[in-house]
Amino acid sequence: MIQLRPYQLSAIEMLRDSFRAGHRRVVLCLPTGAGKTKTFSHMVDEHLGRNLTNRALILTHRIELLTQAGGALSERNLRIERITADNRHINRRARCFVGMIDTYMKRIEKMPDLAAGLTMVIIDECHMGNFKRLFRYWDEQALNPVVIGATATPIAASKKDPLSNYYSDIVCPVQIPELIEMGFLSPAVTFSAKQVDRSKLKVDKKGEYSDQSQMDVFAKREVYAGLLDKYREFCLRDRGDGPRHPLKTIVFNVNVEHSLAVTEEFNRAGIPARHLDGDTDPDERESIIMAFKSGAFPVLCNVGILNAGFDDPAVECVVMNRATTSEAYWLQACGRGSRIAPGKDHFRILDMGGNYRELGLWESPRDWRAKFEGRKGTSQKEGVAPVKDCPSCEAIIRASAPICPQCQYEFPKKESAPSVGIDAEFEVVADFREVLKLDRAANWPELRVEQLEQIRKARDRKKGWMIHIIRQRAQSEAQFRDELRAAADLWGYKKGWENYQPYQLPILQPSHDLEAHPFRQASPAY
Repeated sequence: MIQLRPYQLSAIEMLRDSFRAGHRRVVLCLPTGAGKTKTFSHMVDEHLGRNLTNRALILTHRIELLTQAGGALSERNLRIERITADNRHINRRARCFVGMIDTYMKRIEKMPDLAAGLTMVIIDECHMGNFKRLFRYWDEQALNPVVIGATATPIAASKKDPLSNYYSDIVCPVQIPELIEMGFLSPAVTFSAKQVDRSKLKVDKKGEYSDQSQMDVFAKREVYAGLLDKYREFCLRDRGDGPRHPLKTIVFNVNVEHSLAVTEEFNRAGIPARHLDGDTDPDERESIIMAFKSGAFPVLCNVGILNAGFDDPAVECVVMNRATTSEAYWLQACGRGSRIAPGKDHFRILDMGGNYRELGLWESPRDWRAKFEGRKGTSQKEGVAPVKDCPSCEAIIRASAPICPQCQYEFPKKESAPSVGIDAEFEVVADFREVLKLDRAANWPELRVEQLEQIRKARDRKKGWMIHIIRQRAQSEAQFRDELRAAADLWGYKKGWENYQPYQLPILQPSHDLEAHPFRQASPAY
């Protein structure tokens, strides 16, 4: 009997609750590596077993992972009818179909009965935009099957057309930090440049950094050398038997030209590497992937292939050798290293483009409902505005102000940050393993300010959260100021900032005449 994990059972119950509430189209949000496929395969199995007239369709871009030996559907011994380009004789009486969206849309033009009798539809990686025409088809034909859209990142490609335009609800049973703490995902150690200059990157019509502007930044001899230097520094393992060995690594590059050049640089440096892209022959692609999984070579470079639908738990390093504006792409790419495997206690993210600064750390909790609805989340905003001293009049003003509003002193422009990947100084920006140790120690009064900052960054907390902790544990105002000074040093704030933070917050006095209070309301039922 196939055993589901507790959070997978919770996901199924949350889906049932949503359907009972009247929703027909619901997004299931589970992080990469959490077992979306096993979860929705269980739902399909249950659905088909409940009524002999029920029929299900699973739309995916990775049919083999579902149907081959060991796949989620084959494990349940479900009889599958594949809707593929090479299957010319589809059994229309089958009860469970698996296909790709493009092929399926072509087939239902000639075989509308492939859509008419469906009672449940699963759309894998539902954040991809090519499913929209299927919803239009259902609306035109007045079809209303139960739909589950499965994804790790419910973020639509277009902010003007969020997933909530197609689904009426979303269930998010678990976040990445919880899965790490439960031992179902590997913790990440993230390395990136202390400073990254993105001023030369230009955004195209699709909202992504253009290939050309990225090539101008990343496709340079010195950048290739910088990548290899950082890889040797952070992504080799000492096995105690001679030279250090490269970790099993996936590299995400800008485009085919860039990926081929990076592959050549790795090979020239004595680190065996291969390349994949969308135009690679399917048989050759399968051969390369199988060789990579078997350990024949350590580095696999790619362009837009391995960020979704690729599963190799042994991957220990992800190199993001590009910049992106897409939070979905960033999370999907990093997630390729997050699966657990024997002998693997963490994985490493080498962020050459400084993406974590704009998009957040891979393991940061996120407000998925806000992203599902196309609303801007609040997790990336900081709670306390930084300040600086004016050297002319000594006024304390906003850190971003180029001119002092008091005396009109003009601050000198800062030198531009080092270009990505060249001579930029790298640092460990987050190590979730240390966060786990600190959390489990759980003696907050004894944690140093540096340890609090480590937890804050790894969990993507606001700076106001850390100030609150310092205020709560301080035994005196002097201790409060000293610890704030230490925090200010970590954040790069000017000396004196800590003196403008209140030691005690004002206490709001309640009105004695509650009935007359203009804001009195009944307590909400939570």
